[in-house]
Amino acid sequence: MNPTYDYRGLTAFVTGAASGMGLAAATAFAQAGAQVALADANEAALDRKSTRLNSSHVSESRMPSSA
Repeated sequence: MNPTYDYRGLTAFVTGAASGMGLAAATAFAQAGAQVALADANEAALDRKSTRLNSSHVSESRMPSSA
C-alpha cells in the first residue's frame, strides 16, 4: 500500500539534493505539494536539478553548501 502525503503549506529542506536519495526526497516532497529548499556541495549539479524542479512548477530555493 502506498500512502498519500499532503505537504501543501509546508517547507522541506533537503541536503544532498543534486543526486541520489537527496534528489529523490526533494522530488517526492515537491510532488506532495511542499515548497522545497535544496542544498548540495556540488553547485553546478544543484543548478541543473533546481532548474528541472522549477520546470515542474515547484516553488524552491537552492543554496550551495559545504560539508
